Amino acid sequence: MKKLTLKKIVLSSIALLSALVLLLSLCFKITGISARGTGVDLDALFGQFGIQLKVTGFNFLAFAFPELLKELLIIPGLMKESFVDTFGVLFGIMSLLTLIMTLTIIGTIILALLKSDEKVFKRQVIISLIGAFSIITCHMVLAIIFNSSVNSYMEKMPEFTGVSLKTNVYVPLILQAVLFASAVLCMKFIPEKQLAKSGVGKEKYGLKETVEAERKLAQCFVEYKQLLDAQIISTSDFTDKKCKLLKVSKQKLDEQFGKSACLPYAQIVDIELEVVQILKDYKKLLDDGIISEMDYVEKKGSLLNLLTVNN
Repeated sequence: MKKLTLKKIVLSSIALLSALVLLLSLCFKITGISARGTGVDLDALFGQFGIQLKVTGFNFLAFAFPELLKELLIIPGLMKESFVDTFGVLFGIMSLLTLIMTLTIIGTIILALLKSDEKVFKRQVIISLIGAFSIITCHMVLAIIFNSSVNSYMEKMPEFTGVSLKTNVYVPLILQAVLFASAVLCMKFIPEKQLAKSGVGKEKYGLKETVEAERKLAQCFVEYKQLLDAQIISTSDFTDKKCKLLKVSKQKLDEQFGKSACLPYAQIVDIELEVVQILKDYKKLLDDGIISEMDYVEKKGSLLNLLTVNN
C-alpha cells in the first residue's frame, strides 16, 4: 500500500464527489414541458392524470421516451416518431455510459489511492474528472439539441404558445466544473504531507535517538575517509557525501532543540555524556583532516545548544 498524504485524501474525496454528482445527474431533468408566464404547474396538473411531462436520465435507461410524453410530441404532428425514438436511444446510451463512468471512477480512484504513487494518482484524478465532465456535457448538448428542435416547431404553432421544453442538466455540469477547479487548486497549494500512523515510524525518545545517530555519523565519516584513501571513491564523492550528511545532521539537531525540557533529569545527564563523546569523535575527525574547522565549529555549536536545563 502506497503512503497516504493529505493531498491524496483531498483529491480522492473530490474525485469521489465527482462520481456522486455524475450519478445524481441522472436525477435531473433531461427534457420536460414547461409553460412560460402562465403560472400553471404543468407537472402537477398532468401528474393527476398519470402523465409525466419531465424525463430524467434514469427514465431513459429504458432507451425510449415515456409513452405518454412521446404521444404528446407526435400526435399534434409536432415531431416525427423516428426523431423522438432516435433521441430516446441516444439519451439511453448516455445514461448507461453515465452509470458505467460512475463505477469506473470509483474503482479507479480507490485502486490508485492504495497502489499508485503521487504522480500517477494525480493523473488518474484528472482523467476521472475530465471523464465525468465530458459525459454530463454530452448529455446536456443532446438535451439542448432535442429541446431546441422541438421548441422551434412549437413557436410556429399557435396552440403551443407559451409552452416549451427545458432541461436543468446544467446544474450538475456547473458542480463538476467547480470540483475540477478545486482539484487543480488542491494540486497546486496543498503540500504532500504524509499522514502520521499511530505507533508506526515514531521515535520513542526522539532526542536520545538523534544523539545516538550523531555518534554513528562520526563513524560514517571515518569509514568514508577509508574508502577515499583506498581510492574506492573520489575526493568529490567524499566531499559531496560529507556536505549532504552534515546538512541532514544539522536539520535533525535543530528539530530536537528545546525538547530536553520534557525529559527526566537522569536522561538529560546520559545524553550529556553522549554529547561529550561525540565532541571528542568530531575533534578527532578535525585533527585527521576529515572535516574542516568550520564544519567542526558548526557541529560543536549545534551539540552544545541541543540540551536545555531549566533553572
